[in-house]
Amino acid sequence: MAAQLYFDSFTSGAIWVRLCASHWLTWCQLHSTLAIEVSNPIWLYSSQCTELNTNIILVSSIINPWFITGFSDAESSFTASISKNNKSKLGWTIGLSYIIYLSIRDVRLLEQIKLFFNVGSIKHNPDKGLVMYRVRSLKELAVIIKFFQKYPLLTSKRHDFNLFVVLYEIILKKEHLTVSGFLISISIINNLNNPTNSDLIDEITLKWGMLPSILLPPVIILNKINFLYKPWWVIGFICGEASFTYGASRYITNKSGIKIKYQLVFELAQKTKDIYILEAILNYLGSGTIYSENRGISKLKIGNIQSIQHVLIPFLLTYPLIGFKKKLQFDIWIKAVQIKMIKNSQKSNLNLDQEILLKNYLRELTELRK
Repeated sequence: MAAQLYFDSFTSGAIWVRLCASHWLTWCQLHSTLAIEVSNPIWLYSSQCTELNTNIILVSSIINPWFITGFSDAESSFTASISKNNKSKLGWTIGLSYIIYLSIRDVRLLEQIKLFFNVGSIKHNPDKGLVMYRVRSLKELAVIIKFFQKYPLLTSKRHDFNLFVVLYEIILKKEHLTVSGFLISISIINNLNNPTNSDLIDEITLKWGMLPSILLPPVIILNKINFLYKPWWVIGFICGEASFTYGASRYITNKSGIKIKYQLVFELAQKTKDIYILEAILNYLGSGTIYSENRGISKLKIGNIQSIQHVLIPFLLTYPLIGFKKKLQFDIWIKAVQIKMIKNSQKSNLNLDQEILLKNYLRELTELRK
């Protein structure tokens, strides 16, 4: 018989979760209460225990659509290319692509995304250790466009998507084969990608005239995002942008002299112009701090061990990470968290074996950054 569990909001108080391997979890946030209904539950996590059983497989073969959007907000690009083609009416060809580049270790994830869309191709680059998923035919791009119109991007990448759609419609109507349509297309590409090579622009304008000014399509300003019904967007974005890392600081003790203190940190980085995304995730989780750097990057950080224990880990165990590299990083990181939890429960320093084990886990995390 299914057991229905109720407990306080995961943003405060003691949190405990019972999960089972054979059932999907439904994480519903009802005001200040969470409800999870499971069958034949096993103990997985408790605020009092110091062990985290992460050997529970909760990965579905079908990716949630909002995961695709969140991951695309983090990792995808909507690109347009210009290349010479003597067979083309104007001597140039414009190509469109939806692209995701990942480490070759995450080829399985790209295969899942390809299976989800049922379009596109995967290309391996073993020399660089990369793998690419790309969709570029007009027929297949229609699938991509329709999807993101139903499950819209939330970061400023939606600006690129809007321009991409405008350019797609121009090409679909073959307006780019006229001089005016071609020049408008080049102007759009200049706004979509990094500015086009100046020599290429000079060559085009010398033959066909100056590029026209264009009025960019309006994009809805997102002042507030409610992730209550989009937890998989958050997971997709975390799989693309987050880092499970640590910090180290030195301090002096009377007995042992210089010691090193390690702090485990969850970090989510984004361009400062998209800081509203970090603010929305912070509000959704109810924990963390946002820092902005001079180089135009902002970061959401969760470093408090209680917040990691009671907020972040339950969330990530309920909505598991997808992808080899990020999941591997999390699996190693959570083992280090477990040791820190032991230290907190004992209210004393780690013994030598525990310190060695912690340093080994941190060393593995460092290696994964390379």
